[in-house]
Amino acid sequence: MTNKPTKINQFDSELEYKTDLWNAQNEQAVEQSNIAWRRKANTIDTAAQNAANATAANFAFNMTSAEQNFLWQQARDTAAFAQQSLETKKERAMQLLSSLYGNTELMKDGIAKSGVSSLSAKLEQIIGI
Repeated sequence: MTNKPTKINQFDSELEYKTDLWNAQNEQAVEQSNIAWRRKANTIDTAAQNAANATAANFAFNMTSAEQNFLWQQARDTAAFAQQSLETKKERAMQLLSSLYGNTELMKDGIAKSGVSSLSAKLEQIIGI
């Protein structure tokens, strides 16, 4: 009868060894799976929070989706116009500077040259150089 407990002990130790071996071999896979699950859960939570915020904004401002889209488009148009205006202003100043520096008659005369210098300084300030 001493043989039976030995076989049970052997089975238990073999089972424990296999469990430890599986855990060691798959530890990284399990950890990566847990990380992926947490990321998905966080993404879902964030998406739900964003949807709730959008709904709250709709109720607070009593805006439809079309009105919100119009508002965002208006903001984009305003920003694009401001950027384009700034670039146009810089381009015009650069053209004026180029014309001033290219005009040899203005650059020869001492009186005109001082006026050109102050004007060019202002234009350079506009351009940002």
